[in-house]
Amino acid sequence: MKSLRIAITIVLLLGSALLLAQRTNLRLGTVLPANSVWDRSLKQMASDWRTGTDDRVRLRILSGGSTGDEATILRRMKLGRPQVAALTLLGQVHDAFNVFGIPFFYESDAEALHVLEQLTPRLKTALANEGLILLNWGHGGWTHIFSADPVATLADLKRTKIFTSSGDDGMVRWYKENGFQPVPLAVTDILMGLNTGLIDSYPSPPYGALVFQWYRRTPHMLGIPLSPVFGATVISERAWREIGEADQATLLESAQATQEHLFSVVPEQDREAVAEMEKRGLIVASVDTAASVEFRAAAEEMTTSWRGGMVPTEIYDAALHARNAYRVDTVALSATSDAIDNTADTVTLVVRVEDAGGKPLEGIDVRVEYSVEGRLSGGHHRVTTAASGEAMFDLVTINENEKEESRVTVTAGTRRRSDTITIRVG
Repeated sequence: MKSLRIAITIVLLLGSALLLAQRTNLRLGTVLPANSVWDRSLKQMASDWRTGTDDRVRLRILSGGSTGDEATILRRMKLGRPQVAALTLLGQVHDAFNVFGIPFFYESDAEALHVLEQLTPRLKTALANEGLILLNWGHGGWTHIFSADPVATLADLKRTKIFTSSGDDGMVRWYKENGFQPVPLAVTDILMGLNTGLIDSYPSPPYGALVFQWYRRTPHMLGIPLSPVFGATVISERAWREIGEADQATLLESAQATQEHLFSVVPEQDREAVAEMEKRGLIVASVDTAASVEFRAAAEEMTTSWRGGMVPTEIYDAALHARNAYRVDTVALSATSDAIDNTADTVTLVVRVEDAGGKPLEGIDVRVEYSVEGRLSGGHHRVTTAASGEAMFDLVTINENEKEESRVTVTAGTRRRSDTITIRVG
């Protein structure tokens, strides 16, 4: 009996040891506030990981900067603790992510999300080069300008002492080169800066201005959004390799659900924050369409220097292409003549692509389709719009057996806007 009890004890001990060896215990560091929508979403994801992997993967959420600021978290990840992070300042990881901080570059959540989706393969590579695996994207809302005095124009904004993140020398330099008065500070020093008059304006999502009570010192908010705040949940490549493929799939599925939840609730959270601050005295400066166009045009002129500087050229161009493709609203096709001889004749066609405001769009790929194959080399091909928003191509007859009419259709943009023209033949 004694030997049997010893055998049973050994089996139990070995079983417990085996179970512990199979379990992966992870820690997630983040500066996101405890009990915020992001913190609650991460904790729900951690619960889903544990359930979905039958307790093989456990994730502990360490919110509120308890593991240090994001630079510290990234440095500690290389040492293996924490193994996971929910980051908000992705430009510290790779300058490719600065493409989402370009002021007034994006006009809507849907547009910015479209660009994010198009750039995701490139951004995953940028993270992988830093030893990080992307689990999901996060949404922190849209930054707005909050200020002590009303700001209605860029000239007004240039007169303020505007906060910018300490350590971001490129942003400080860009501000100064364009006539602004930047004051680099740690985010944790914004309230101190406001109280002492060191700064009197700052960009922030409305929810952040409310939670940290910054708006009490800056009762004015510019109604036009500045830029989206996209974050990411990442895991070290070393920790990821220690997780089985089946469990990896489970973690990614749960992380994707968390991403979809945040992209759904965060915009509404910002709207609610603005409404709450307005009850407490916040004044929102509404911006009409004309003023908005003027703001964006001036900002676009100033931010072209980001290309190849603060943002890698390849990433900037890809973002611009994806953004403009999303903006395509009107595609118009015209011809130098509505008739063509049935042999050896040419008609030049012009396609013009514009956004909803009538602005011509450059670099848009346009698909051209013909009703009769062989009119042009390839029959179906693509052209690209120039700075004028236009692209030209020729319709050429090559034999006497052409039909009496030839239809040409052009299609462009994410939402596939199109136009068709008919040319008489013969």
